[in-house]
Amino acid sequence: MPYVHCKTKEMILDLLCSHKYAEIMKQNLFLILFLIFFGACDTSAPQREGFLAEPGPILFISDESGTSQLYSMQPDGSDVRLLTDDPDFPIGRAVWSPEGSKIVLEGPQEALHYGPALYVVNADGTGRYRLTRTVTPEHLANGERPVWSPDGRRIAFRRIMIPEALGILDIYVVDVGGANEQRVTNTPNILEYIGAWTPEGYLLGDIFDYSYRDSLGRAAENGRLVALDLDGTYQWTWGQKGEVVKGAILSPDGSKIAFNVRIQLETDFGNGVVARDVQEEVHVMDVDGANRRQLTHSEHKYLWPVAWSPDGTSLLVQAGTPPGKGSERILVVPLDGSGPVDITPCQGTFHFCYPTSWKRR
Repeated sequence: MPYVHCKTKEMILDLLCSHKYAEIMKQNLFLILFLIFFGACDTSAPQREGFLAEPGPILFISDESGTSQLYSMQPDGSDVRLLTDDPDFPIGRAVWSPEGSKIVLEGPQEALHYGPALYVVNADGTGRYRLTRTVTPEHLANGERPVWSPDGRRIAFRRIMIPEALGILDIYVVDVGGANEQRVTNTPNILEYIGAWTPEGYLLGDIFDYSYRDSLGRAAENGRLVALDLDGTYQWTWGQKGEVVKGAILSPDGSKIAFNVRIQLETDFGNGVVARDVQEEVHVMDVDGANRRQLTHSEHKYLWPVAWSPDGTSLLVQAGTPPGKGSERILVVPLDGSGPVDITPCQGTFHFCYPTSWKRR
């Protein structure tokens, strides 16, 4: 319902007291009372406030200081700031909270366990505390690939399960203070990745089914986009047979999905000699699967959509052409097809540099 100014309440009360409009009052009494008690002077935030906002700082990780640490920069690559500087605490993926006051990040475990743990810090890198901290017979309090809920109160993540050597990964959610941890999936043959938490309460991501076989019975790569309830129920899946799609992220207004597509390349040199390679590109489509298009046509071998710009007009993309450090690039790719802009701030060829999140201003 549109916002109703406080003066509207006075106008409505005058209307109620007016003999001239008595008949109108009778005919529209329910609407009038609804406006008074639920609309007038409503100062609560409108639904989806802050979407399509002006782009603010970008988070990225680099080892230019000697270990992987957290940095921020402006959308054009300027004003680079070191947010953390602890050689004993290397950092992995890091994500701004919806309102931008906190960051959830991957950090080291206290013991030699598989996978990192999750921590929360303030926007300036201070006030660090551990989010995943309770060891159980099922896991060792590890966590990776965190995603914030739209209201900033909970965090979804994936976790490697015991025994770690099997590589079984499942999805969990937890309150931002570390309480009320909940297991969402229990799927030994399926690898899940969560890229977004929708306003409707679904977890948007992708799945790989290790049990999938091709027509000859051989293990085959496959990937599908998926939306999950918090009880692990699939609301929908999307993907074409034989295609590997992954890395789904939701646009700020909830209307589009960006994702990674792995393309299998073959070059036949004759005499039975075939060279096989892969190329990864970024695609965009509507949330119902319509209007799909390839957004990037890059000289880089691998491209991964990291985040939407807060105004929904561009994508933050990680690009790379292995092997070796220094091949990573940070790109801003407009949806209008005008081409990518390289904003990589890292210097030299011996340091990695990859983006992780984009904040509204």
